[in-house]
Amino acid sequence: MKPFLCSAHVVEEKKRETHRFVIELTWNRRVALTLALAVALPLLAITGLLTALAAHPTLVSDANVGGGPLPDRAFPATVAISGPTTLAYQGRLFLAHVNQGNNIWNGAGQIKFAIISADHQTAYWTNDGTGMGQQPFQPASSVPVTVNVATGVFNVLLGDTTLTHMTQPITSGVFVQSIGFQVGRVLRVWFDDGTHGLQLLVPDVPLTAVPYALYAQTLNGLDASAFAPIAHTHSGADITSGTLADARLSPNVVLAGQGVSRLSNDAGYLTQGGANLHPGPNPQQIALLKWYTALSTTQSSYAVGSGPTLIAFDGANMWMANNFSGTVSVLRVSDGFHVMTPTVGAGPYGIAFDGSNMWVTNFNANTVSVLRASDGFHVMTLTVGANPQGLAFDGTNMWVTNLYSNTVSVLRASDGVQVMTPTVGTGPNGIAFDGANMWVTNRYDNSVSVLRVTDGFHVTTPTVGALPQGLAFDGTNMWVANNNATTVSVLRASDGAHVMTPTVGSFAQGVAFDGANMWVANAGGATISVLRASGGSLVKTVLVGSGAFGIAFDGAFMWVTNQYDNSVSKR
Repeated sequence: MKPFLCSAHVVEEKKRETHRFVIELTWNRRVALTLALAVALPLLAITGLLTALAAHPTLVSDANVGGGPLPDRAFPATVAISGPTTLAYQGRLFLAHVNQGNNIWNGAGQIKFAIISADHQTAYWTNDGTGMGQQPFQPASSVPVTVNVATGVFNVLLGDTTLTHMTQPITSGVFVQSIGFQVGRVLRVWFDDGTHGLQLLVPDVPLTAVPYALYAQTLNGLDASAFAPIAHTHSGADITSGTLADARLSPNVVLAGQGVSRLSNDAGYLTQGGANLHPGPNPQQIALLKWYTALSTTQSSYAVGSGPTLIAFDGANMWMANNFSGTVSVLRVSDGFHVMTPTVGAGPYGIAFDGSNMWVTNFNANTVSVLRASDGFHVMTLTVGANPQGLAFDGTNMWVTNLYSNTVSVLRASDGVQVMTPTVGTGPNGIAFDGANMWVTNRYDNSVSVLRVTDGFHVTTPTVGALPQGLAFDGTNMWVANNNATTVSVLRASDGAHVMTPTVGSFAQGVAFDGANMWVANAGGATISVLRASGGSLVKTVLVGSGAFGIAFDGAFMWVTNQYDNSVSKR
């Protein structure tokens, strides 16, 4: 029988006779040369992963070797990861005799490598970067290998650019899989023993899990597509309703019901009808925890008791002191529904909330009525100075201005005990807290007394306009309505210095802050002057009922008592 080469390369294989290269060796008997790519010991990747190499059969032959038939195909060795840009490839060369067992091949050789798609349509890597354009994706240069003479084993690091003609590292991009088009990778190998020419080893070897560690496709069981890149966007549909608390939102975020048409600039300041409603953030904002203007398209009015004066909000309902009827009207802010009408003392005038109870000054009775906010239950009635008017809460005590006593009664909110009674100017009326000091307008002195809340110490007494009435704090400055001067005096809270004097309507009374603008009720007309807090310019004039007096903000809308037509306007 004529000897032949048992090669890894099948030149032509069809249903008719298969042809192979035949080689005569110069040894003392005729043998067939067989390249066997066998499994070596498991390799430990430098990443710490122990990778076992799968076994492959030896090269093919129709010859009877060792008494049994061999398969007619040859398989290259498997691939294991050994580093970020290299994969370990190991094989074994041996001689397959016609009538005897296998002997070790101790020669050298040249090998070419390519990593291609499993459908054989695309090349992703070759050892020298050439041959990528079309089948069979064969690189131009071969990598020399050295065989261990004792074992026939050789090792090659695919992608090791220190090796001759191995110029291309193996990067993660070789193993990128497109979503919806996932085609595996296989290793293609050519071998040249230096005598019989280059042979293509078949079939190509599929690359399984380990090489794909260069490009992790999943994390915690999720596909890479489930994770957002560093730069990404979200549509409004991605945001689940109710998952973010208001306090977590930017202070420039517009909440529902505000009727604001757009954001006018990069800073996100609110605009409506082309006018900026807020020119910049207020870092000292303590008057509100939310930042959005009360300007809206809502125009509602509700009937209340006779001669409503000051007004206060308890978090759910708006409370109006009805000066001529001895009652308090309580309206639900969401829809204006009339909740209850508790009776208080004679001539109710001022009103303030302490977090649990609503406090009402009874101007004609020299008392304060304390009502439970949840149900209007009468908690207690406290005696104060002559003709009490304004109230303000400092977090512990309630402060009450006594118009004709020229004093302020400081009452402990928990039990009504009188803590102190500081003396102020003539005709104390309006009162407001700035977080450290209590400010009291002295109606007949055209001044404001500033008292330290911890001990009632007199801090300063700035001069303001004629007949100062209501006042409000914007987080930086105190705004004082000058009832007989059609102006507002704006004083710096830190030292009482005069900042500006914007013009408003006639007989200014109540003042309230919405987080961006200051609202001033003009009792001499059915209007509200809305002033920009930062510069004092007029934003707009809002129409309300006759005799606009008290004013309060519910976090979305401004409420104004109309003393002459027994109503309250929601704007």
